[in-house]
Amino acid sequence: MNNRKGSSTVFLVFILAAMVGIAGVFIYSARQAVHESIGEGALTLAMRSVLSEFDIALKDRYGLLGFEKSGMETSLEINDYTDYMFNGKSPVKNIKVDFGDYALSNINTLKSQILDYMELPAAKEMLKNEITDNERTEFYDRTLRNKSVIENLPSIPFREDRPGFLDKLEQWKDRLTSLESVFDSTSDTMLIDLYILKHFKHAAGGHVYEDTFFDNEVEYIISGSYSNKKNRENVQTGLKVLRTALNTAFIYSDETRRAKTLAAAELLTPEAAPATQAVLITTWASAEAGNDVKLLLKGKPVPLMKSDASWATDLDDVIANLTEDCIDTGNMEGLYYSDYLMIFLHFTDEDLKLARIADLIQINLKGTYNGDFLMRTVKGGMHLDGKIYGKDISYETCY
Repeated sequence: MNNRKGSSTVFLVFILAAMVGIAGVFIYSARQAVHESIGEGALTLAMRSVLSEFDIALKDRYGLLGFEKSGMETSLEINDYTDYMFNGKSPVKNIKVDFGDYALSNINTLKSQILDYMELPAAKEMLKNEITDNERTEFYDRTLRNKSVIENLPSIPFREDRPGFLDKLEQWKDRLTSLESVFDSTSDTMLIDLYILKHFKHAAGGHVYEDTFFDNEVEYIISGSYSNKKNRENVQTGLKVLRTALNTAFIYSDETRRAKTLAAAELLTPEAAPATQAVLITTWASAEAGNDVKLLLKGKPVPLMKSDASWATDLDDVIANLTEDCIDTGNMEGLYYSDYLMIFLHFTDEDLKLARIADLIQINLKGTYNGDFLMRTVKGGMHLDGKIYGKDISYETCY
């Protein structure tokens, strides 16, 4: 009996010791988890503190967030933050920060920030106000010639082997059968294009009052010339090409105008009336398009497809070359200059469009705020590797 009792006692002691050991493991693991959680919290707070040091001018003027530090500077700052939180005994060690694709010169990062900005209540409220155009009579025909500035533009890698704006216009102008895709308010493309119209100047006004290098900024995004004048001229030529094509289609569809061109052709060249009629139709459509562009630049609307009420020029005056002045029919229906810019922006390659947005931001902030400003040195987030209590950790954070 005594041997049995002794064996039971030993067995119970072993069980109790095992339970105490297991409890100790749980306590140790729980303590480690708590310590690691505290360390992770401190590290997250330190990273967010770095993000809070964003460029004020960039945010106030363009609604974008970014800080300007090197990887080593950021690593040391995060280390200082965590040391301070743990009274110099931080469990966070071996911090190494890199920025990957988080520079604002990266088009994906820039696009993400623009779309986030356009979803903010303030931006949505801003978009409720209709974009209005007005006549501008003063322009500065600046040309960007500084090689150092040009070589550091974010768009430089995107400029090779690309057809120019006018070449691309010929490719897509015949595809413009509907405006639904251009003005689709649910699309990322339209949000980016609205951002452009709200933050950059154009030849018929805009809502920007700060100093800028180019007067025709939206035209720069579309055309890409370093000449202010050339960008304006290219877009106006594009407008005339587009309007000529649409006006030609209207003349062919309108029985009265078609008959008028045929009658004029038979008078001018009876033996070749059909060929002359085609020339007259194109000439008339082009003259009307020239008048359309003048109206648009005066802040007047021009319908995509014309009607009797909105048609301005007379064939006889066109033949006699009497259409130099701007003819205003009083029409108030149609698209404004900024709407036609939206069409051109819609068909501009997205990567090139975003890169040229970055160009303008860099040029303007460099010229008015910080002579050393570069979009590639401004970061919208970071990647961090390190150790917490000897355990490898990896974090990613952005605005």
